Amino acid sequence: MRSRTAGFSLIEVLVAIVILGTGLVGMSQAITSALTASRDAELYSTAVLLASGRMEEIMMDPYLTTGEKEGTFETGFSGYRWKTRIEDTRIEGLMEATVLIEHGGGSAPVYELKTLVFVPPGTLGDEEGGPESLPSGRRREGAP
Repeated sequence: MRSRTAGFSLIEVLVAIVILGTGLVGMSQAITSALTASRDAELYSTAVLLASGRMEEIMMDPYLTTGEKEGTFETGFSGYRWKTRIEDTRIEGLMEATVLIEHGGGSAPVYELKTLVFVPPGTLGDEEGGPESLPSGRRREGAP
């Protein structure tokens, strides 16, 4: 009779290595997915905050003019760009403001924020009480 020595056979070792390898590949993919989702969430959250801040600047302007503008953000947000569009609506004194935030070289916006802005009569620069009468000296673009 042959006595069997204690230990693992080659087949048992190979099966264990395959199971362990499959588990490690799955775990590395899960970690990569989690890191990508975290980066995307940070990018999106930053874009939301930047769009809100840019929209506040637009709403504070007492002399909105229709048109498009674009620019970049100051230090700390070097990869982000903004585009604004102000359009008239069918209702007099009501304008639609749109802020687009882009990141990196992609042309697709990361975030888009739209709102309606009420512009009181006399602040568009073509009626009495226009930009010339402002005590702060602020003037609408193109106003004399």
